[in-house]
Amino acid sequence: MPAPISPGPDRGLLRLRADPPDAEVLVNGVTQGLASDFFAPGYLELEPGLYRIELRKVGYASFRSEIVVSPEVIETLPVRLRKLPSLERDREDLERIPIDSEGR
Repeated sequence: MPAPISPGPDRGLLRLRADPPDAEVLVNGVTQGLASDFFAPGYLELEPGLYRIELRKVGYASFRSEIVVSPEVIETLPVRLRKLPSLERDREDLERIPIDSEGR
């Protein structure tokens, strides 16, 4: 049985529960890995402070947030990226919009 995870007195832990799990994770603009790397049993170990978190994946709207990491605290951040419509679907939708002779 694995030992329980406990952050040190000068660290906080961040777990990411993300959909899709293969979204890229950036902390303060620096790539850290995939979201699945940072959910049980994985986590990000960070010094206390304010961080900009971004999750992104091609075909999905990016997620951006600021979080405060506190010492000796384990935080879980649930994120669900919204799938963007495909270009093909966008084109079909645009073709259905009536345009008059003045382009309106």
